[in-house]
Amino acid sequence: MKEFMSRPRLFSPGPTPVPTQTLMASLDANPYHRTEEFYSIFLNCRKLLSEFFGSSSFPLILSSSGTGAMETAVQNLTDVGDEVLTVNAGKFGERWTKICQSYQCVTRELKIPWGKAPSTKELLGELSKYKNVKVVFLQLLETSTGVLFPIEALVKEIKKVSTALIVVDGISAFIAEEVEMDR
Repeated sequence: MKEFMSRPRLFSPGPTPVPTQTLMASLDANPYHRTEEFYSIFLNCRKLLSEFFGSSSFPLILSSSGTGAMETAVQNLTDVGDEVLTVNAGKFGERWTKICQSYQCVTRELKIPWGKAPSTKELLGELSKYKNVKVVFLQLLETSTGVLFPIEALVKEIKKVSTALIVVDGISAFIAEEVEMDR
């Protein structure tokens, strides 16, 4: 047991035990990132991921944790003083709020009891209070509580009443749920 506990672990996500075979693979020579070989492999990965995500577009690949992806979305889709709405129904909804606040957005927060999903009525009620919301940030699966949001219904209703961008944290959902991005 002591040997198992002292093994190296990959801490994003996790902690997850890293099999010895995986650790050994990391010692193999990797193609240099500015070569045609790397470009070909990278492009193929994006193609395969687009199929996995149910998308005709190739996804971006970020060399960061999920939080880095969330921060990238906020930084690139908002400006200081933009009004945003976050849905906080767990740790990752809370994280949307903190990231938006750190980028000095006027952050409106819909707080839902942890362990519950927002209803369209709750979300539209909150959205109707604020007419200048530029982006709505929410989750597909709130990882900290295991609650799946009714994302298709929520997005459909948001689009009926707002021109706000809709950004969905789907980090853990891509493993647990079938996701059809184009749909």
